[in-house]
Amino acid sequence: MSDYNGWSNYETWCVSLWLLNDEGLYNATRELTETARADVEAYGEGEPAWELRRSLKAFCESFPEVEAVQSQASFVADLFGSAWGEVDWQEIAENLLSEVNA
Repeated sequence: MSDYNGWSNYETWCVSLWLLNDEGLYNATRELTETARADVEAYGEGEPAWELRRSLKAFCESFPEVEAVQSQASFVADLFGSAWGEVDWQEIAENLLSEVNA
């Protein structure tokens, strides 16, 4: 695995960059982060990073652009799918949890 700007790879860095540098995405990402932490604390089970990883991926997969590409068979869809598969959602979740104070 290569290193890209302190992240495990370009794809992970790129997703994180967008989630943290677009105001709307940043606010939604903070809310998901706080919810994951609160849910684990409230129910006393699970791991915040795992819960957040799952939530972040589902959140990003709900974007209309992502849904449009994933719903077709094409050159672009194949390239997107390959890049999407390289995103380390756990790394993004752990980084967010370390940045958002409890």
